[in-house]
Amino acid sequence: MYFEQNLKKLETLSPRLAKRLRGAESVGSVSVVTSKAGPPSIKVGDVLLHSVYDPVREARDWVEHHRSYIEASSSIAVLGFGFGYHIEELLRVTDKPVVAFDPRIDVLLAAALARDLSELLSLISIACCLDDLEAPSADGMLGILRHEPSVRLDPAAHEQAASRLEPLREHTYERRMEEMIGFMIRSGFGPRRQRWGERSCEELRRDDPGMLIAEAGADTELGKYLSRFAGARSLKLSDIVQDIQEKGEDLSRVERIFLAMEAFRKR
Repeated sequence: MYFEQNLKKLETLSPRLAKRLRGAESVGSVSVVTSKAGPPSIKVGDVLLHSVYDPVREARDWVEHHRSYIEASSSIAVLGFGFGYHIEELLRVTDKPVVAFDPRIDVLLAAALARDLSELLSLISIACCLDDLEAPSADGMLGILRHEPSVRLDPAAHEQAASRLEPLREHTYERRMEEMIGFMIRSGFGPRRQRWGERSCEELRRDDPGMLIAEAGADTELGKYLSRFAGARSLKLSDIVQDIQEKGEDLSRVERIFLAMEAFRKR
């Protein structure tokens, strides 16, 4: 029922993939199971690609886990398609360009047979071979997200895909950092190379809130934000991130930059 409408959409967007899917045959090691919540899940050999309880909720948790990195990226490459739940949930929180890669034609065939993917396929680019894999065309940082169960099915192919995308990610990462540094300087976030006696700021304790505030400038946006930690004995990025996460919504520009810094650090 779903196969023809999915293939019709693919034939206009990715003719080579559509042709491969039309010629593909179902494989015995791939089994579709109905989750307790209703939507279909898929098992390949001993590997479950999605939850057999609630694949949609699992997908939302996956997106939430990567939230800071998603927000810091300008475009996104997802390694592993599976049945597409995680990509659908990704698109609910961002309108950034997305490309998906999955080398398992048997998995893609099962997905095309089991689910209506026509809307999802119209919103992303998808490739199943390296020759067709291209990063989304967007300025800024390319984020690479891994759907780990899918990656476990063919780690070598996904590693090749990551290697192909990595130079692009590094290039856009550098551009993104340049943009952020320029923004920080223009906004008064940049460090002031003041001196206390014979020692420059760089020689003072970086975890001392008072020195950090003085270096930023007490009257700058960054200095005013850091002043909330003025009574602390020391201050680390993890302390700031925890404070921001506890706050939740309505984040300032400074807070968003700190979250982006933490996302870059983890990558």
